[in-house]
Amino acid sequence: MAVTRIEIDFLPVGKLQKSGDAIAIRYGDEITEKFMVVDGGDLAAGRLLVDHLKVNYGEDVIIDDAVCTHSDGDHASGLRTLIKELPVRRLWVHQPWLHAERLNPQFKGNWTDPNLSGHLRNNCFSVISDLCDLAEEYGVELCEPFAGRLIGPFHVLAPTLDRYLTLVPQMDQTPTAKPIVEAALEAFRTVTTSVYSFFETWDVETLQDPKPDATSVPNESSVVLFGNVGGNRILLTGDAGVGALDEAIYAAGQLGLNITSPTVVQVPHHGSRHNVGPKLLDQILGPRVDDADITRGWAIISAAKLCTKKPYRSVTNALLRRGNCSGGWH
Repeated sequence: MAVTRIEIDFLPVGKLQKSGDAIAIRYGDEITEKFMVVDGGDLAAGRLLVDHLKVNYGEDVIIDDAVCTHSDGDHASGLRTLIKELPVRRLWVHQPWLHAERLNPQFKGNWTDPNLSGHLRNNCFSVISDLCDLAEEYGVELCEPFAGRLIGPFHVLAPTLDRYLTLVPQMDQTPTAKPIVEAALEAFRTVTTSVYSFFETWDVETLQDPKPDATSVPNESSVVLFGNVGGNRILLTGDAGVGALDEAIYAAGQLGLNITSPTVVQVPHHGSRHNVGPKLLDQILGPRVDDADITRGWAIISAAKLCTKKPYRSVTNALLRRGNCSGGWH
């Protein structure tokens, strides 16, 4: 099928401080339509997602592909409701327990491969495990979204399998948790946020390039997708951090895909300044423009109404400076 049309709906996730993602996609040509979901938000958002799909796509809608970008509950939990209530052909989700043999040498202790596999599935990734159990119960094909795969009209740019397997042992819930002095880092972030916002003007950019470990390891494992439909170039990033986005840029180059200045870009992690910086934005969106009226594309941010931290003003200003109209708050 020659895909010439696409429609993307970013649904609201989170009512208080907590944000999430749930994206519904319809694509096809003049004759055939297909349907795709990227993340399902939390359980409440899952209900909203199903209702949206039925009302706008029809009661008999079949979801060809559902993608879980990473293991956080505010992205994965709502997909359980989707699978229970609508037919889904394929669920794309990372299943680390399938790679126990390769992961085993990276863990402390005397694990056998089967024991490690069971521990990862039953104790470390319970939300994902429940989702996969449900998919198997409902006859949904399970696939893993690693770089190089094609999901509908979208190329998976990140993560590669190799990089993903280096991230799993660093996740807090796995047997070798990564030591991070999170309290000290959060105290620093709280102080600097208000200071930086004070100096923000069109000419003064206070957004800084984040450190490679500025975002959480599960977020770094986020699936990054890119599609070009009818000249509309769409970049979906989940909660990807610096490492994931750098990997996506490299993969796009290897695949001969031009992702610079996309028509629509999902700003990662609800507009957090720990996921993007000037260098990354220049690579993805293009350099700063001189005129505030110049528009290159749309930058979509999903942030809960009462969230006081996201999106960061320094991030939204940086998007505008690069010709991207910011939208999508709820």
